[in-house]
Amino acid sequence: MRLHPALVLLLLVAGVAFVYAPVVGHEFVDFDDYLYVRDHPWLRDPLDLAWLRRALMEPYAAYWIPLTWLSYRIDAALWGPGPTGILLTNAALHALDTGLLFLVMRRMTGATGRSAFVAAAFALHPQHVESVAWATERKDVLAAFFWIAAMGLHAYAHAGPPDTDARSRSSSASGAVAGRDPGRRGADLGVALCMALGSMAKPSLVTLPLSLVVLDYWPLGRLRAPGGSVGSIDPARLRRALLEKTPLFAIAAGAALLVVGSQRAMGGQRFADHVDAGVRLANAVESVVLYLGQAIAPVGLSPFYSLDPARRIGWMPFAAALGLVGVSALVWRVRSRQPWLLAGWLWLGINLAPVLGLVGVGMQARADRWMYLPSIGLAWMVAWGVAPLVRSRAWPAASVASGCTRGHLPGWGGVLLVAALLSVWIGLARRQVHVWRDTHSLFTHALEVDPTNWYAHHRLAVWHRLRNEPAEAERHYIASLVAMPQQAYTQGELADVLTEQGEIGLADRLYRNVARTGWHDRRAAERLGRIFLAEGRAEPARSLLARAVERRPMDETLRRDLARAASRLERHGDRAR
Repeated sequence: MRLHPALVLLLLVAGVAFVYAPVVGHEFVDFDDYLYVRDHPWLRDPLDLAWLRRALMEPYAAYWIPLTWLSYRIDAALWGPGPTGILLTNAALHALDTGLLFLVMRRMTGATGRSAFVAAAFALHPQHVESVAWATERKDVLAAFFWIAAMGLHAYAHAGPPDTDARSRSSSASGAVAGRDPGRRGADLGVALCMALGSMAKPSLVTLPLSLVVLDYWPLGRLRAPGGSVGSIDPARLRRALLEKTPLFAIAAGAALLVVGSQRAMGGQRFADHVDAGVRLANAVESVVLYLGQAIAPVGLSPFYSLDPARRIGWMPFAAALGLVGVSALVWRVRSRQPWLLAGWLWLGINLAPVLGLVGVGMQARADRWMYLPSIGLAWMVAWGVAPLVRSRAWPAASVASGCTRGHLPGWGGVLLVAALLSVWIGLARRQVHVWRDTHSLFTHALEVDPTNWYAHHRLAVWHRLRNEPAEAERHYIASLVAMPQQAYTQGELADVLTEQGEIGLADRLYRNVARTGWHDRRAAERLGRIFLAEGRAEPARSLLARAVERRPMDETLRRDLARAASRLERHGDRAR
């Protein structure tokens, strides 16, 4: 029985539609959605040349991602400002990425069945829900389209080893082969264009050049040593493969400089600056193992995994490192017979490396969305590495490997195993989609996964505060500070709640601490300055309000408060003396 590509595409799209249909009823969540989408100052402006110029020239929310902003603006024009259109577009892009991945894998390997499994894993795995059901992660699904398109163009352009240049082919007797040179050059330009456009959607494409080298190794086989085994690597061909990607490395360097500069300008590294290098390294090693564990058993998924800067490094990172070294040694040892294992392992490592927190940005230990593209390597390892094991069993039908390679269904035993696995993924993924329906559901779930999750407590405190429930807000703020006492802005917001309830003494102490640390709360000086001003303590009020005005010089309310403090000091002196 033949597995037709059109049927595979239809089933993949149907699977995505079934899993993500519930997003129709979802709301924006108070997890960057307000910043990126709902309250984005550009998304209500006319879409004209001035708008495009602004998107291209001005970073926003610590990122330079003009293509993502453009996609949001188009959604707003087509669907209106609500979340439904944005989330449906996310799901449509995810389906498009899935279908394109299947076609590219099939072209590179000739294996319809295994390529279908790789695409199904990409489409349905619960780890990928965050990238689709979260409006803010439009950048994931949009950038992935250009990434996978670049894979396909690279495979089209480079069917032979990298030392087979245009001149040698032109001198060959085959005019048809020589005639492909313009197409190859065009495909190379297309790869560079895809990388540039993808980087304008999300900076994650910095690892694309090395990922294409992995494709050169397997499945394209461009690095194979002459006369060597299928998994051998010729150093000269490896050097040429790296050299031909010089323009891509240049684009990657530019994208990396843009993201680091914009993150530092907005203060995105302030938290990470307080995390010891040893803690970051331990977290990076553990995160790889945890990613692998949740890829195998996708339970306990959370929107936020907390990174504790005060954690003690125990035995876990060393055990995790030993395990990773063992796997690396194994896939290297069997590379001559099973190059897909090494290729998948390299793909995973290369694409996870920038988000492991070794150069810290942000407050999270890891994130499910960061497995969106790296997980493709794991799917290779399963699809090509496990198939021989399945074939060795006495399934009552044709062998899995040969059937997949020729585009036929594998033995019915293998089909049932894959169907059972996909059914489990679909059920878990659909349940995870429901978790993202609103802010309360999302962070209540995060606390079910980890009751000490300080960020989930903080976001629920804000949620209750907006609903005029100060007692619940205070409870969650306190729980957040117990879990992560370093968060000065949580202290500031708790002080706000206490002030509203008339508990000025405790609020004053909290504001003082926030103003002293000055860490991650740009409004600390403003808040405490206004309390001092209300109490008639003009000198400290003037000092703090002047600091706040330096940060926000265009804020007229702040300037008026500063003028009042200065005037009171001139007339009456500092009453606190």
